[in-house]
Amino acid sequence: MERALNATGRPIMYSCEWPSYLYPDQLEVNYTEIRQSCNLWRNFHDISNSWHSVLSIINFYDKWQDKLIPAAGPGGWHDPDMLIIGLNPGLTVDQAKVQMSIW
Repeated sequence: MERALNATGRPIMYSCEWPSYLYPDQLEVNYTEIRQSCNLWRNFHDISNSWHSVLSIINFYDKWQDKLIPAAGPGGWHDPDMLIIGLNPGLTVDQAKVQMSIW
């Protein structure tokens, strides 16, 4: 797919979601290999409108940071899912600040 997109000659950011389906077996995910084809990749469950959900994503990134950090950089990013800031009654103001800071 990345070859077909690159052949258009247009700048395109290509997002892959399939790594998120491999959780919790993160040991088998090669993010540096994924980066060769994708600019952005999801790697955990879909977020829901709750602090528990935000915290579970933060904990995932903390647990797997040694595996995640080498793959991230200019042109390639991990995608923790959307910001839920402003979706009432999801987060308190302080929790929204935490999500905004980490995402």
